[in-house]
Amino acid sequence: MDSKDALQEAIARARMPEESQEGPARVGQLLSSLQGVYQESLWKLQRIEDIWSQVVPPGLKGACNIAGLDQGCLYVEVPSAAFMYELGLKQADLLAAIRARPGGKAVRQIRALIGDED
Repeated sequence: MDSKDALQEAIARARMPEESQEGPARVGQLLSSLQGVYQESLWKLQRIEDIWSQVVPPGLKGACNIAGLDQGCLYVEVPSAAFMYELGLKQADLLAAIRARPGGKAVRQIRALIGDED
């Protein structure tokens, strides 16, 4: 069960009529379920960040940072269109390298986003 399914299940349980619940722990159960979903998502993202640091080429390493993972799409923040183009050229190889590592199957595609200039 993925984190989205777990979240939907937790919400569905919270919406059940009170008589079908096991006493007054309804809010606690929801919070516990949500905490589990959050921890699983955080662990998955941390694992992908570790994999990314191992597979990203040196020329992109300092410039391209993971922005998030949503439904199999890995969002990578880049500083400019030039880096976006270079990442696009290497995208297929990066995706294959990520998916070849344990935990990397969670990534089905990579999308680059141009970050804010701070």
